[in-house]
Amino acid sequence: MNHNLHPRDLVLIPGLPENETHRLLKEYGFEDCARSYRNLQNLAGDSPLQEEFAEIIELVLRTFADSADPDAALNNFDRFVGEIPNRTWLYRLLHDAPFLLRILAVSFGFSTYLSDILVRNPEYFNELIDAGVMNNPKNRETMYTELSQSVSLFRSIEQKLTTIRRYKRKESLRIGVRDLLDDANLETTTLELTHLAEATLQICYEIGVAELAPKFGIPFAEDDRTESTFAIIGMGKFGGYELNFSSDIDVMFVYSDDGQT
Repeated sequence: MNHNLHPRDLVLIPGLPENETHRLLKEYGFEDCARSYRNLQNLAGDSPLQEEFAEIIELVLRTFADSADPDAALNNFDRFVGEIPNRTWLYRLLHDAPFLLRILAVSFGFSTYLSDILVRNPEYFNELIDAGVMNNPKNRETMYTELSQSVSLFRSIEQKLTTIRRYKRKESLRIGVRDLLDDANLETTTLELTHLAEATLQICYEIGVAELAPKFGIPFAEDDRTESTFAIIGMGKFGGYELNFSSDIDVMFVYSDDGQT
């Protein structure tokens, strides 16, 4: 490492020579040193926040240097911190629990998709650092119960659908980070993604029935007046419990009769 310049100097000493700042950042694996230096200035802000960030800057650089893309990790961390109301709280938390930085480095350095979720929803970070949430996979019944309870708090369809979208983003982030941290194997990850799709489809079906049945009634078969039944069949990777993060879900809607209401 460059013995003439300490990482703290990057945010505590103004007007450092560019070649010196770039040399130090390159030693930590950064390629776009100009942008990375700007990221660090943004993260440090003004005094007294500068001193708080200076306490963790070396840890940030070392941790992000081990990510797949240090430049992306630092840039996304800058974006994320910009959405945090209390930066002092965050910096002190990372100082006292430095292992939490690995969660951020993995999220921000490996996946644009997960990075964007966390930047747009910084409150999700609280769940990523909750061992009770992160240590155990969720089955279909758990996801269905959680989502059903959240959706039941709202009356309008739009609010219900917004809740479903938020739940999907939050769970995708949790599942993805567990995968990147090697806390879940491939089978567990694909199974959880499939359970998430099943739970959201079931809730969407129930919302549709609750909205349409009062308006049009329940359909019955014409011949014996039995209630027409309906099912959603998962196809492809969805049906095989092998969904990944880029998968579409292939489904087939089937019903027993051309029912009349």
